[in-house]
Amino acid sequence: MEYISVKVKDGLEVYLQNRFQEIKDFKNKEQFEKVIKGIFYLANLKPQKNNMYSRELIGYDGHNLMYKLYNKVEQIAKKYYDGKPEIYSKFLRSLFEHANSPYRFESEFVNLLLQEIDFPIGLTKEELKQINIKYLATFCSLNDFSTFNVWPLYHNCKFIDWIDTGERFRSIIPEAKSIMKEYFYENLDQFLIYMIRRQSLDNNNYYIMDLNLLIEIYDTYQNLYTEIKNKLSEDETKHENYIEFLEKLNNVGFREFVDHKFEEKYLTKFKA
Repeated sequence: MEYISVKVKDGLEVYLQNRFQEIKDFKNKEQFEKVIKGIFYLANLKPQKNNMYSRELIGYDGHNLMYKLYNKVEQIAKKYYDGKPEIYSKFLRSLFEHANSPYRFESEFVNLLLQEIDFPIGLTKEELKQINIKYLATFCSLNDFSTFNVWPLYHNCKFIDWIDTGERFRSIIPEAKSIMKEYFYENLDQFLIYMIRRQSLDNNNYYIMDLNLLIEIYDTYQNLYTEIKNKLSEDETKHENYIEFLEKLNNVGFREFVDHKFEEKYLTKFKA
């Protein structure tokens, strides 16, 4: 991995990506695992300059990696693992288990696999779903409120459901919604400041940021209103101003700006 680090410091991350993408065959198990580990290592490094893939990571072409791991009819297991698919699966699990927070590359790659109708790599779709749920749950349990990192992890818990007619439906792993709600409540003040937006500094009109996304998590705006209000009511004295605001929003179905006078201590926190 030292070679990769040196090349990245020299600004040659694209060169490394291209070299990895050119590799299509492997001499043995050792070379196969070395290349795959190298790709994961490279993808998680920060570029010397910002690139189009990510504001944070070098990344790697997920489809190229997917085809390298393709285990149709247990081809990889037969070639490199003495015909033992369970050993190949163990290697794959280790790649995801050793990922570092905020799990951006691994989570996005798993999400890519979850969009496929049938693409065997040695892990089942249920295993892949649980990998991304674990990433989301672990991040939320160990970090303060950060929408920059948490929203990608949440979205990567979405998958494609295919039915016999060939139609497909986009779904989300149910546990992801529960994890997000708990994350909101554990960071309630920061969540409220993120959620509430001011229309303009020239007026007192406010609205809810990312309303459609929040309704996706709560299923309906009525659930959003009820559950957040109940949480705020646990300390009604502290949150009385917020509760009044939510009641006004509920009266207009959350879809309009509402005029509300927040206490002075909140005004500098809400973004316009």
